[in-house]
Amino acid sequence: SLADMNGDGRVNVFDLSILKGMVSNPVSDIIKIHLSDSGITVENDTKGAVSINGKIAAITSSGNYIVDGNITEGQILVNIPDVTADAEAVEMTLSNVTMTNSTMPCIYSQSTDKLKINVEGTNTLTDTATAAYTDMDGCIYALTDLTITKNSTGTLNVTSSLNKGIYSDKDLKINGGTVNVNTDVDDLSDADALVADNTLSIDGANVTVDSSADGLKSKDENVEVVSG
Repeated sequence: SLADMNGDGRVNVFDLSILKGMVSNPVSDIIKIHLSDSGITVENDTKGAVSINGKIAAITSSGNYIVDGNITEGQILVNIPDVTADAEAVEMTLSNVTMTNSTMPCIYSQSTDKLKINVEGTNTLTDTATAAYTDMDGCIYALTDLTITKNSTGTLNVTSSLNKGIYSDKDLKINGGTVNVNTDVDDLSDADALVADNTLSIDGANVTVDSSADGLKSKDENVEVVSG
């Protein structure tokens, strides 16, 4: 069905929410990334914006993306080669995604103007590393501005024992949905939950943090909790 935006075989409130969140963009412009241990597949990528390397899906162009499916040792990489020439945001909808990784972030925003994540359904990202990473030490790790958008109606569960839960090298904004971050997994856990180098702000989201180190942290000491 054309209205089945997340590819789950049903048309429901999740599909409606995805359409609302992307109302300014034609459906034909939305690229779908389907995660699977048997192979990541991509739909509607007429401009070659997504490259697949094993269990890594690399987004190389701004635009709108829907990600669904389950994968172990997987990663979504956002890497725009030239952010001057391609200065728009990457808008990514997570729609019932389950992803684990033991060697690198589940989501790594390396280069883009900003990454906007819209959360639909229940999404679970788990860092299963047995040692802290020397670099890119987060389950969601961004060298860019990172926003969980106000259009989010679903849940994002992030679990990490030894690496940060969600990290942005710039601004981290959590503006919608339900976000649960757990970095207090066991007696060996030692990791911050929500971290930004610049501003960390929570406004309009339902946020729960269970941390073995700092729960909310800004290296610039600029943490803003308006509501959530």
